[in-house]
Amino acid sequence: MNIPYETGRRTPGGPARIDQGFRGGAGAFTLIELLTVIAIIGILAAILIPVVSSVRDSARAAECTSNLRQTVNVLHVHLSDHDGVFLSGQASDGTGNRQDLQWGHVLENSRAIDPNDIEIFFCPSQLAVRRDGGYPGQATPVHLASIWGWRTYGYNMYSDEVREISGATSSGNSMFRLNVNAIREPSLYPVFMDSVDDRGVQRFLIAGPRAGDGRGGGVHLRHNDRANVAFLDGHVEAADQHRLRETGLTSGYDARENVVTFPRTR
Repeated sequence: MNIPYETGRRTPGGPARIDQGFRGGAGAFTLIELLTVIAIIGILAAILIPVVSSVRDSARAAECTSNLRQTVNVLHVHLSDHDGVFLSGQASDGTGNRQDLQWGHVLENSRAIDPNDIEIFFCPSQLAVRRDGGYPGQATPVHLASIWGWRTYGYNMYSDEVREISGATSSGNSMFRLNVNAIREPSLYPVFMDSVDDRGVQRFLIAGPRAGDGRGGGVHLRHNDRANVAFLDGHVEAADQHRLRETGLTSGYDARENVVTFPRTR
């Protein structure tokens, strides 16, 4: 507390002069100074927060690109082990027991990928539920019987490039039995992509050219109005609406998960 005190000082030829001050007052801030500092901090925060958010989003987009590149490489391991035959987006054992396998589960079971590396199947920018019901990064088991929790990148189950679909499961779900040699231009054939469904989580398949076809999911433009897409030749693009239309997709979800129709031409 600042306590008033008096100091006496005698001047030559005159009476002592009384000076009044405040103990400890030399280093104190005035109210105006404090308000000025607070205002400066607020201005700096307003400038830095969007920058930090943008940097974080860019880092996540870069990680997503890396994940997709590794995922399509894992697919090529599967293709080489299965005479070039694509895996099914969702297959059944044909027994009627509903033991369905999503594509990530198939790649894990076939040992095309180390089970400890399955985090590459999930985009860091979107809610992604693992097969155990947990989230990537949680210290929980990942090898449980139920597979319906997988919310991975969307696997292309539709393309104008190749439309041959054969076989059916006991549950009526179509199974893709396409050979990689049937793809005329691998650099134009999308395999995996950012996806989302109407519940706000990633969707493991792209069932048709329009958002919501068949399974309620679609391609998701969540990285600065673009979707990261991995093509069969191994390259990954940040595809805008025009580019997605060129791949055969006609609509998808924007960053706010509203359905948008892709324009036909640039």
